[in-house]
Amino acid sequence: MKPVFVVGTARSGSTVTARALAAHPSVFKFKGSEPKFFCGLNGFNGFCLNLYRNTANDGLFFHWANNWYRRVEKRADGTDVSTGIFEELPEKEFKDICQEYWEATRAAKADWDIVVPAIRRAYERIFSLIDPKGEKTHFIDDTPFNAMRVREIAAVFPDALILHMIRDGRMVASSLMRLGWAASFQEGLYQWKARLDHARALARALDLPRERYLEVDFAKLREDTDATFADIFEVAGLEYDPKYKVAARFDADVANRYEPPASETAYFRELAGDLIEEFGWE
Repeated sequence: MKPVFVVGTARSGSTVTARALAAHPSVFKFKGSEPKFFCGLNGFNGFCLNLYRNTANDGLFFHWANNWYRRVEKRADGTDVSTGIFEELPEKEFKDICQEYWEATRAAKADWDIVVPAIRRAYERIFSLIDPKGEKTHFIDDTPFNAMRVREIAAVFPDALILHMIRDGRMVASSLMRLGWAASFQEGLYQWKARLDHARALARALDLPRERYLEVDFAKLREDTDATFADIFEVAGLEYDPKYKVAARFDADVANRYEPPASETAYFRELAGDLIEEFGWE
């Protein structure tokens, strides 16, 4: 399966984009959002290293894995749905994959010549478990924090597409504050700028072509949804159908948007720099 990583700062459109892609019958996506399955804050590599650093304890494995992967999310109709990796993968097989990875990398966890093929093998085994008949062509990971892991993604998956979602930092920071994910407007702006700059810098340093790294302007996605999704699907190697945009379920988060005072607006303009003109942010 071709991995598609939807990255950026939270509240920049990664979820809606992943939902639209997942509506395609040839695409696999875990039921929940943000699987953190590659190399987010507690990604696969860190999970295995922490789990097996001292001993491979069955009880500890299932405790950690359940806490990490399994959670209950509320549907729009008010019902609950259990999501996570164990809704898609048998626990024993997943544990075997983790243990194999640990054994292969324990003596050289900083050696990319060993770690990169080991992670790739782990993914190949996982893909074979979630799609034993080979019916899926694409795998979606919509963990925004992977914006900080562009280098690793490019190394492990030479064919991966990285979709970098970019949104006006003021909207992002306001939304982060409202959800309690940032203590202040300025902190939200800092998160936004740090991830945006990091992903862009790495993509340019690695000279990633359009078929491997595509920036998506969230404002254009909202304004011309079909055209923007059609472009995304084309780059991903998928055929777009306008019905897929229904699955995106855009949420309007402007009703309670924070209105920053003049000092914070000035901070945004200083921080954003040329991005304001590049993306047409007023």
